[in-house]
Formats: sequence, structure tokens, C-alpha cells
Amino acid sequence: AMVATPAVGVTSALPPWRVAPPGALRGDLPLAAHSKERTRAAFIALFAGDALLLVQGLRTGLWQLPGGMVEPTDANVWECATREFYEEMGSVAPLPRVRLQGWFETTIQSRDGLLHGIMFVLLTDSMDLPYAPNEETQSCVWSRWEELSALSFRWPNDQTIPLIHDRAQRLDAMPAVVRPGPWNSTRPELRCGDSEQREQRQDGGVAAASVA
Repeated sequence: AMVATPAVGVTSALPPWRVAPPGALRGDLPLAAHSKERTRAAFIALFAGDALLLVQGLRTGLWQLPGGMVEPTDANVWECATREFYEEMGSVAPLPRVRLQGWFETTIQSRDGLLHGIMFVLLTDSMDLPYAPNEETQSCVWSRWEELSALSFRWPNDQTIPLIHDRAQRLDAMPAVVRPGPWNSTRPELRCGDSEQREQRQDGGVAAASVA
């Protein structure tokens, strides 16, 4: 068999976090370049069975979903989500093979105004994911959906994570935008971490806009 060798002086133009989006996302807003004009942040809710992947903030010690702010270099919102996942898991491996269970927009009322984000609900087959402590997080954990209430969360994760349950329900004439899963069983009551974040929670709220 022939083994291809890279040309001298030629490097791959693809960043290590870039992962092809699930086919179910084709044509949807998160892949459109103009989505960055409205969406400021992206988050990944990655499940393996009934367990949700969380990362622990380096400075706060609080739990949160992998994710963060959209940067000008991100091609679209999906790329922002995969980049943030890669960075907060220690820059050791990209997002694994996943199946899209749904996505929805969130609108966070913060002290600085409205912050629009997108959450991707994804399913993977293995909990064996590489992780290394880094400048943003100190550890990661798989937590069962039914046991999330035992943890302390960084604001506004205590409010946005339960929206996964809400968006899996059919409300009046509005269809569910997240497929049925372990998140259907109960709506978790999550604890916000420290006093500063509790003040933010009191000052602002979270609403979610469903997107078909």
C-alpha cells in the first residue's frame, strides 16, 4: 500500500476543532454565515445515554456546558460551538461523532442587555472522551440528567439547561424542536453557584425561542 506524505512546507488549513456538522443541520440557521450577526454565543449539550457532559470552570469551580462567545474568525455558529468544545476540553481532541437531537435559540437578559445564543443537543455513543485541564476548565464530568440538581452551576446554565426539557415538549400549536430523550422525564431545578451569579439571575432572566 502506498502511504501519502505531506509536501514539505505545506500545512493543513483546517483548524483542529473543525468538525463537519450533522446532516440534519444542513440548511439551518447555525450554518449560515449571517447567523453571527445576531447570535453571540453557542453551547453544546452532549449526551451519552442519560448522562450530560459538563465542564468545571477553572476559577469558579462551577459546572457549565462547553461553549462560549462567537468570534469573528468562526465561519458560523456551529464552528463556534465545536471550537469552544475543543478548547474547554483541553485542546486534545475535537467533538466526537454525534447525532443531532435538536437545537434552539436562547435569549439571556443580562446586565449588559440581551445576549442571543444557540444550544445544540447532541448524542454520542461513548463516554470515553479525552480531556486535559486548561486555562478555562479544571475537570469534566458525565452527570445523569436525574442527578443534575446535586451540582452547582455557573449562571445562566442553571436556567438554560432545563430548557432542553422544555423544547422537547409540544406546546399548543408549536412542535417540539428537540427529539425525545432522557431530558423528557423531568425538568431539573438547578442551583446557581455564587452570590455574584445569583445577583445576575435576579437582574435578568432567560427566555427561549424555538426554531424549527
